[in-house]
Amino acid sequence: MPSACRKLYWFNWPAHVGGSDTKFVHTLRLLAGEYDITVVPNNAGYLQDREWLDYLRGLGVKWCLPEEIPDRAEGWAISLCNGWFFTGGMLGGCVRRGLRVIWSSEMMWHFYGELGAVRYGLVEKVLYVSPVQRQALEPGYRWAASGMPGPPPGSFALPSGGPLPPGHEWWGTLPGGPGGREVPWITAGNYIDPAAFPFRQRGLPKEGGLPFTVGRVSRPDPDKFPLDFPLSYERLDLRKPARFRVLGWSQQMAGCWADHSFDARWDLVPAGSVPVAPFLDSLDIMVYDLGPKFRESWGRSVVEGMLSGVVPLVPRGGGHHLDQLVPHGLGGFLCDGPEDYRRYARQLQDDPALLARLSQGARKWAVKNLCGQKAHLERWHRVFSD
Repeated sequence: MPSACRKLYWFNWPAHVGGSDTKFVHTLRLLAGEYDITVVPNNAGYLQDREWLDYLRGLGVKWCLPEEIPDRAEGWAISLCNGWFFTGGMLGGCVRRGLRVIWSSEMMWHFYGELGAVRYGLVEKVLYVSPVQRQALEPGYRWAASGMPGPPPGSFALPSGGPLPPGHEWWGTLPGGPGGREVPWITAGNYIDPAAFPFRQRGLPKEGGLPFTVGRVSRPDPDKFPLDFPLSYERLDLRKPARFRVLGWSQQMAGCWADHSFDARWDLVPAGSVPVAPFLDSLDIMVYDLGPKFRESWGRSVVEGMLSGVVPLVPRGGGHHLDQLVPHGLGGFLCDGPEDYRRYARQLQDDPALLARLSQGARKWAVKNLCGQKAHLERWHRVFSD
């Protein structure tokens, strides 16, 4: 097995909120028995967090501050979606200590300092989470690897659905030009431990007679919501009683929709105030439409919902990865516009047998096709191979 005994210094911190931080929670669970991992937070304040220190300790994972890494170190330094890794001097410290560096943006854009680090060989490998994200980021990495003179082009994004260069399905090497260097890449994906999201079959009577519930989980970013939210939910035209729940609310979100009267159907839950799994357990379907400025590089909360038995309704296409997660008609629905969201939501409310079948299908699909431990380990072993 490649690099199974290599030491990893991981420049992130686990958390209950945020795609990359929650991904880190599950990735540690996957890799703790495979690698010698030391978690390196941005500053000492994180080390006051007893919950996550206990979590790391239980996995046999160590931790230290950046300045506590030995002056001569071996192994890999890796960071996911942590802009401070570049701007806070941690990248330079890794290079000076002899660590080889791996970077994953996790987003659909490049972080400040990222392309320069790739260009000058400070970052040895780059990771993607999906082909959609690769389409957006690879032109920038190709420029960095090429060594071409001058500033990078103003826009790196390829058109939605544009072709990718030929190569292996999930790994390859970006060629280096004159004065440049080859840059290996791996699509590492997004591991979720199915055991963290217990399944409850929808379509059965609920305790306390709770009504049919539509909702979503996301970070409190207004761009992640459709322009016609919250009317996009209210115009689903569901039979009464029905309720709407959002986990990921904030003062900024409230300000964006200050003119809307959220009535008794609505439950707007602040980000991080409740655990995600129990919140998902309260939903029957997840309507996960997005704003025009936002492209979803993966869709972690959608898969968490599927594992829980929530039936997802997501946009088809649009430059998102979501239609690669949801099997249309088997474990959810792909929607081309408001009429599709409305039609499928009403079908699921009116037909408990359909809701139950898709609820089971969502869980089975996610476990088999999206959350397989063996497949994810194979990818991570390639990430840390020589």
